[in-house]
Amino acid sequence: MARSDDEDRPKRSWREIDQMRSGARPRDEARPRGRWAEAQARRATAQYTKQLDALFSSGQGGARGEELAAAMREAHGGPDLATACRAYRDEVGVPDAPDLLGLFLDTGDRELVVAALELLLARARAGEDAPSKGLRRQVETLAQDFDAAIADVAEELLEALAG
Repeated sequence: MARSDDEDRPKRSWREIDQMRSGARPRDEARPRGRWAEAQARRATAQYTKQLDALFSSGQGGARGEELAAAMREAHGGPDLATACRAYRDEVGVPDAPDLLGLFLDTGDRELVVAALELLLARARAGEDAPSKGLRRQVETLAQDFDAAIADVAEELLEALAG
């Protein structure tokens, strides 16, 4: 028969029971030591929250941004790509998504290409994630472009990524 004081005690979880058996003590999360480790932990946290926000948000520009992005993807490889990219830029701005940035770089339009390269350059200088291999190849190709405005920004971006 159970004693009355047993009923008053909170029930332990299986995890707590296992910890008691093994002698393991619950421990607090270890904090990073040193300024460098703390800065690295902050960057990792910021990157993680940014990825989570991207998963749960409806994309840049909301529903209209999604429509314009779909129009850009549909126009890729055709003569209307630059027009679709200009429409996106005018309503939403320069895209954040790597695939849309790649479309901007494919347009051949100096203004759109330089805008995309400058965004990538700002990200590189801020220490954000490096562009994907595909984007990097596009930038390497653009660094050899005959248009000096495009080539200069592409070379500057490659230097920022290397250093």
